Amino acid sequence: MSNKKTSFMVMGILGFIGVCFVAVAAMALWSRYKISDGWVPVQAVISEVDHEEEDAIVVYEFMGESYHRRLNYYSSGMDAGDQVTVYVDPETKLMVADEVTTIIVAVFGIIGVALILTTVIIGYTTAKKERKYQELMANGITVYPEITSIEENQHIYVNGVCPWVITAELVDDFTGERHEFESVNIWKDPNALYRVGNTIRVKVESGNYDNYVFDLTGLQE
Repeated sequence: MSNKKTSFMVMGILGFIGVCFVAVAAMALWSRYKISDGWVPVQAVISEVDHEEEDAIVVYEFMGESYHRRLNYYSSGMDAGDQVTVYVDPETKLMVADEVTTIIVAVFGIIGVALILTTVIIGYTTAKKERKYQELMANGITVYPEITSIEENQHIYVNGVCPWVITAELVDDFTGERHEFESVNIWKDPNALYRVGNTIRVKVESGNYDNYVFDLTGLQE
């Protein structure tokens, strides 16, 4: 799996979840609008609170009848005797607490927007890295540093698999300065093509050894 494919997969997952969260928040906003359009506000009293089950029962009167209903949200600060505002549909007698739509809109909306923004940031970063790669591959100076290590990146696991990282070192023939290079995460085992002690092709920006990319086209074939 290439880093680009991994980024696209992460973007797809985060983007989809973000859209779902925003959709739930939008439906809650619509419900709030519908509640304000014909549903009747009623003062209810919490009669029972089960903090272990995170559940609460309210009692209220509507059109001359008394109702015991389970509240559709819970807060650890609830106590029996507390008053809450609920909205009742005159036709169906359905009840919903006003607070629940506020909570859904706030929580789901914020999380959804954050996930979508994260997707946009990942997309921008991926595109920027791709442009850098293409520019250096086309216009960069070719150097051949010596491979010093080929190791798994134990900090990342995807489906139980770790990516590989190649590090290499180049000594400038004119200045004697040492330059170290580290590849991006490689999802295909590079040991079939590369060995410690061998050289590897790296493209660097002219006059700037800190801006470079490994030429790993052999692994992509």
